[in-house]
Amino acid sequence: MTLGPLGFTLLDDCDWVGDSEIDLYFSHSAAYGTVSFSLSKGQSHVVSEFAKTWNEVGVSADLRVPIVRFSEDDPGGATLGGGPTQELSDQRILPGTSHQTSFIENEATGQCRAQIDYFTSISVHTYNV
Repeated sequence: MTLGPLGFTLLDDCDWVGDSEIDLYFSHSAAYGTVSFSLSKGQSHVVSEFAKTWNEVGVSADLRVPIVRFSEDDPGGATLGGGPTQELSDQRILPGTSHQTSFIENEATGQCRAQIDYFTSISVHTYNV
């Protein structure tokens, strides 16, 4: 089971002037953290720290669907949540199939949005006995 790198595309500027300083928070069963970077509207960033591979896991591993949030760290800037604690989703990854996840994360007033993308690859291993 593999989670690919996370793609982050800023759809709207969070700041009136200059780049938006993004603090991206992510959490899944193997990792959590905050990654910081600066972008303007329409620009993308790949978060390789998000990627993880598990070998020979089953439903009993209790792997959880990732949580992704972000905030803009200027004073008075948009805040979309996220903190440096490991919050886990209630949703399980397994059982399941390989799939692309893509969603838009919105700021409360709708002024700042980002598209989040990542791929979940699930391979079934067979053994001959």
